[in-house]
Parts: sequence; structure tokens; C-alpha cells
Amino acid sequence: MKRLFLGIAPTQTQNTQLSSLQAGVSVDGKSVSPTNFHMTLAFLGQLDIHQQFKLQHKLDILHASKALSWPKFTVTLDTLTLWRKPQILCLSGKVLDPNLQYILDECHSLLQQIGIKLPHHQKIKTAQAHLPQEVNFVPHISLFRKAKRLPVKHEALALTLSPEKIHLYASVSKPTGVEYQILQSWPLAEITDKKMLPIRAAN
Repeated sequence: MKRLFLGIAPTQTQNTQLSSLQAGVSVDGKSVSPTNFHMTLAFLGQLDIHQQFKLQHKLDILHASKALSWPKFTVTLDTLTLWRKPQILCLSGKVLDPNLQYILDECHSLLQQIGIKLPHHQKIKTAQAHLPQEVNFVPHISLFRKAKRLPVKHEALALTLSPEKIHLYASVSKPTGVEYQILQSWPLAEITDKKMLPIRAAN
């Protein structure tokens, strides 16, 4: 069994910017290693080898076809946010690009096809703004764990992610701590007409 998730990675320049933001705040938490910076799209939990291969096979089929490939998107993270219950301090943003919403919906559909249940907070449409934040999908990159409070002073940072690929990550426990390792990647497609989103794959 492997603990897996789908996500995207910031560029090396953005990693440096995030590291600078970390260094500029006073937090009583544990900083996330820059090698682990990522934005989760769908947390999959513990998958056995058969579920993992089935997921990878379906993503291989999707991204082998231009008509089915998931589209490129942008998302801006510009708010330093503290989630008190999981004690996570992160840089967060909002889902404004319809291409990103499309991918989130497709992740949900794909995982249902292979029998994986998403956590409740990942099932809620981001358009339901009246719901509490914790039950909406919030794009974010974690900066600190075991954080107790939001820093009073910090530098402003607006980070716009424009990923070229989506990655399948494994969370691997090492003596030095958890490492997020990329198992496989798939390219995102350039969609020039925002109205022409990919055809949804059949179940």
C-alpha cells in the first residue's frame, strides 16, 4: 500500500520565493522542506498496487489523446492562512480558472471509476461560497506544520502557478521525515479557446 495524491509542483524560482517567505515569518511550527513544496489536487489515501496501476493506466489513456488531455490552468496563491485544526500554515488562493475546476471535477470522476472515495471536503463544489472554508477545496501550498498562530507580520507574496504537468506523488516516510516522491507525470494540454474543454472520458 502507498499513500498517494495527485498534485502540481512550483518552479524552482517559486520554491525560492516560498523559502524566503518561510524565513521571514516567526512561527512556532515545523517548516516544510522546499523539496516537498506542492499543491494537492486530489488526496487519494492508501492505494494497493492494483488500484495504483488502474489509476495510472486511466491517466495514460486520457493524456495519450489531445481530445481527452486535461487542460493547462493558472492559480494564484496570495493569502497566508492558518488552518487551526490540522495546524497547517499555508499560502492559499481561490479556484478562479474554469480549467482548474474542470480538472478537480475530473479527478473526482476518475477516482470514483476505480473505487476510491474522496474525503468529504474534496467533494464540495468550490462555487458553493456560502459553505465554511474547511469544506471547500482550497488551493494551497503548505509552509509550516504544527503551527499554532498566524504571524502578525510577513512579506506579501502572490505566487501564480502555471503548471505544465500533473504529478502522481507518493508520501514516503524516511528517518529524516516524510518525502513526497513523484511516481509519474502527465503533460497538461494548451487550450486556446476557454469554451473548448476536453471531452469527458467514458466510464
